[in-house]
Amino acid sequence: MLVGGIRPMAECVGVLLEGSASLGIHLDEHQGATFAAYVELLLAWNRRFTLFGPSAAAELWSRHCLDALTVVLALADQPVERERTCLDVGSGAGIPGIPLAIAFPRWRVTLLESTAKRVRFLELAREQLHLANVRVVGGRAQELAHDALHRAAYDLCVARAVARTAALLELTLPFVRRHGEVILYKGVKSLRDELDEAEVARQMLGASVPAVTPAALAGSIGGCLVRYQKLAETPPALPRRAGSPPRESPTARDAR
Repeated sequence: MLVGGIRPMAECVGVLLEGSASLGIHLDEHQGATFAAYVELLLAWNRRFTLFGPSAAAELWSRHCLDALTVVLALADQPVERERTCLDVGSGAGIPGIPLAIAFPRWRVTLLESTAKRVRFLELAREQLHLANVRVVGGRAQELAHDALHRAAYDLCVARAVARTAALLELTLPFVRRHGEVILYKGVKSLRDELDEAEVARQMLGASVPAVTPAALAGSIGGCLVRYQKLAETPPALPRRAGSPPRESPTARDAR
C-alpha cells in the first residue's frame, strides 16, 4: 500500500521507528503495527469524509505521527512515560492525541473535538485500534472548560490547532491543574510576535513565561513546541463562551 502515493507502508513504519528512537521513544512491533493501522484508517476515512487535505495526506507520517511525538523534547526534564492525564484540544483526526496514546500507553488521553464527523472517526479509531487509554469527548472547549469534570482536571494539555497563541492559551489553560502544563505545537514563522501578543492572556490566565523548544527532527516537519506551566488558578469567567477561537486577548473585564 502507498501512503499518499509516495512510500510503501513498511518503509513508512521504518521511518517512524527510526525517528521515534532518535527521540528516545522505542516503539515495539505492536505499536508500529498500530500506527500503520491508524494511518490506513485515516486514509480510508479521508476518501469519504475529507478529514484533511491532499498535502496532509502525503505527509501523514512526518507531519502528523512523527511530529506529534516531538512533544517529548518539551518534556525532557521529566520521565515522559510516567502516568499522566492528557487533553488534546481540537483533536481533529486525532493529532497529536492518538499518536501520544499509542506511544505512551500509561497516558490517559482525552480527545476533544467539536465537529460531529471527526468525533465519529475518533470513536471508530479508538475502537478499532483497541486504545483503552483513549476517551473521546464531543464539544467546544469554550463550554467544556466550565464543566467541573474537566476544569483543572489534566496534567497536560496539547494543541496543534491553527490559531494564535493567545487564543490557544485561553482555550487550554483552564483545563490544566495547577503546576500542570500546556504544550502548543507551533510553526517558527511569526512566533515571536505571537508570544508577545499573548503576554496579557498569559498573565491573566495564570501561566508561566513560555519555554520554546525547537522540534526539528529528521523526517518531521520541524517547528517549535511552546510550553507553559500553570502557576495560578484561571479566573472562573475564562474562557469566554463566545467566539471560536477567541479573536482578541481577554481583558480584566472579561475575567470578572
